[in-house]
Amino acid sequence: MLLVRTYVGASPIHGLGCFAAQPIVQGARVWELTPGFDVVMTEPQWQRLPAWQREHLSTHAYLDSQLRMWVYCADDARFFNRARPPTVVAASAFVDIAIRDIAVGEEITCDYSLFDASPKKEASQ
Repeated sequence: MLLVRTYVGASPIHGLGCFAAQPIVQGARVWELTPGFDVVMTEPQWQRLPAWQREHLSTHAYLDSQLRMWVYCADDARFFNRARPPTVVAASAFVDIAIRDIAVGEEITCDYSLFDASPKKEASQ
């Protein structure tokens, strides 16, 4: 679950993006995995879904490389686009932090390669 206020808008990186609706200081916790809010599935649970549901969810879900479980963020965090360098990084499998100050209106980004083990295509930059 996001721990900061955000909004979704058109992204210059890819489609829609998640943008800061408040100033975010370097080191601030931006997102935290929240079971019961975010959807977490084991690989067998993921495979039991019909193919069309996996295809739909895979746009925003990821296979966490540490947990080896599928995670679907239920809030605007699912719109984090990929950037190098990103504005947030995983401090653990459960928490993302800002690696620099993020201004109001700035897109919040991550680097999928640091945590996503799923075989999906990367967004173009």
